[in-house]
Amino acid sequence: MTKKTEQTSVSFNQELPLQYEEQRKRTHEKIKILILEDNDNDVGLIEYYLRKGGIDFVAEKTVTKDEYVKAIKSFRPDVILADHALPSFSGPEAYRIRNELAVHTPFLYVSGRIDEELYIECIRNGVTNYVFKDKLFTLSVKVERAIKEAKEREQKHNLLLNLEQSERRLARAQRVAQIGSWETDLSNFHVAWSEETYRIFEIDHKDFNNTYSGFLSYVHPEDCARVDDSFINSLKATPTSVIEHRIITGTGIVKYVEERWQVFYNNNGEPVSAVGTCQDISERIKAQEQIKNSEAKLKEAQALARISNWDIDLTTNVHTWSDEFYNIFGLKKDEVTPSAEAFVDLLHPEDRPYAQSRIDEAFKTLHSSSFEFRFLSKDGALHYGYTDWKIGFDKNHKPIRMYGILQDFTERKIAELERQKITTDLVARNKDLEQFAFIVSHNLRAPVANIIGATNALVNASELSVEEQLELNTGLLKSVLRLDDVVKDLNDILNVKRAINERKEKVRFSALVEDIKDSIARLIDAHKVQINCSFHVDEMVTIKSYLYSIFYNLISNSIKYRRIDTPCIIQISCIKQNDRLKILFSDNGRGIDMNSRGEHVFGLYKRFHPDVEGKGVGLYMVKTQVETLGGKITVESEVNKGATFKMEFEQ
Repeated sequence: MTKKTEQTSVSFNQELPLQYEEQRKRTHEKIKILILEDNDNDVGLIEYYLRKGGIDFVAEKTVTKDEYVKAIKSFRPDVILADHALPSFSGPEAYRIRNELAVHTPFLYVSGRIDEELYIECIRNGVTNYVFKDKLFTLSVKVERAIKEAKEREQKHNLLLNLEQSERRLARAQRVAQIGSWETDLSNFHVAWSEETYRIFEIDHKDFNNTYSGFLSYVHPEDCARVDDSFINSLKATPTSVIEHRIITGTGIVKYVEERWQVFYNNNGEPVSAVGTCQDISERIKAQEQIKNSEAKLKEAQALARISNWDIDLTTNVHTWSDEFYNIFGLKKDEVTPSAEAFVDLLHPEDRPYAQSRIDEAFKTLHSSSFEFRFLSKDGALHYGYTDWKIGFDKNHKPIRMYGILQDFTERKIAELERQKITTDLVARNKDLEQFAFIVSHNLRAPVANIIGATNALVNASELSVEEQLELNTGLLKSVLRLDDVVKDLNDILNVKRAINERKEKVRFSALVEDIKDSIARLIDAHKVQINCSFHVDEMVTIKSYLYSIFYNLISNSIKYRRIDTPCIIQISCIKQNDRLKILFSDNGRGIDMNSRGEHVFGLYKRFHPDVEGKGVGLYMVKTQVETLGGKITVESEVNKGATFKMEFEQ
């Protein structure tokens, strides 16, 4: 009789045992049981004994083949219970369909008594078990055992699948990473290699003598002893060992590999096996060599250009200096720890405050910038440096690093200063030419014109009276003398401007002043002149005659242009600042109106006190001689408050 497929949880109304209730509470999922049976009473008994045996399940009953096939596909049972003989469908056919659609699902016959040979044949063909309908009390035990065994088979099957997948993934990973694996049996030194290890060595399985000595035969001859020593030493209870070495592959190619392994021991502490990896690092070694070559070339370029680089990790405040950075400052790496403070300490003392302010500003504003500075080498030589930097940001515009360059550009700076000096000299010489043009046009032209006029008049002396001739001769003499004075002045000036041929010597300022005081002692006594000296530095290597002339002119000018109602006091001092000598001459004389005459103070034939005899040559000569000695001179003055002349010379 054929009935529709139906699901049932309880179809035999009898009281369930307590052990089933407890088991059901402990079980989260019900067992799905597919029952192939045409007798409803038998179905009821099967379900009763299953529950009585403590099995929590949901059942689906089928009778026909179509129902059975559909149930296997949609219901996906955990176990199948089938009658051996059905009106329109047989148990053996049901078992064949199960093998096609759900081969791993346990299949149990629940049927009447059959021949023993048929029973044995069913079990031999793979049927899970057989339960006679007159012994249904054994059903739950056999179902549980069948399900347990099925799960165990499934777990074992899954483990094998996972193992195969893992091995495939490992092989793929080894191929991608170029890492092979190996194992050495330390009882006989036989080795086992993975496929990737063979690929790295470029040899076939059949061509490899799978022993430790066979492995050594592929190690580069220059590395063989080192590799062997490392492996033998690793057997002495050492942790993981690592070595990089070369191999010569089966095709004759030299490769670099990294071997990493660990030795395992038995309970007696004896080494039994070594398991490790072999990675092809040829590309890494090649890249490292390229990096080394690039770094070497960079170092050479930095050394030639005297340029270095530095970096600050703003997240960790770790500072990094390149090798040339240390070389520029004449340092060794172990002499200083890179930092902003250490850098500032390396600079010229006068430049440190400015440099610190620029660094503080850089950290505060996070803007790219640069500045120049000076520093002293270990031998005391003055150098000029330059640093330029930028800020690096992450994708969120958060500052993460500050990086820049630092260059010793002393040669370029000195050349620049020389150009500036040449330019300044050219400007000064141009002004001198203007002065000479003035001299020619005025100071020379006037006496020459007078001489020409008087000479022309004396040509017709017979027409002149004795008085007129005497007057012309007197005027002619005055013009000649005036012309002679101008020529002498020009000669003195040109002598100063010629190349310095005199030998430089060490000159003491105090002795120089005493010589001058002796030479003008009467003048000093007559006007009660007081000369005070304060020489913190009392000597200078220079041309003595020039320095004498400078001091003499300044002292004599202070006396000449003193105030009549005030004793003349002259202050002379010398100090050294930043490798420069500063000499100061001060007096309390008449002074000069700098607002109206300041730009003409050192001009030729410029006079500011007509009531005092003079030609206006002294200060011009002082400035010319100071500049010839490589110095510069300035003046500060007020009317009736004296004047202060400041001279600076490089030392």
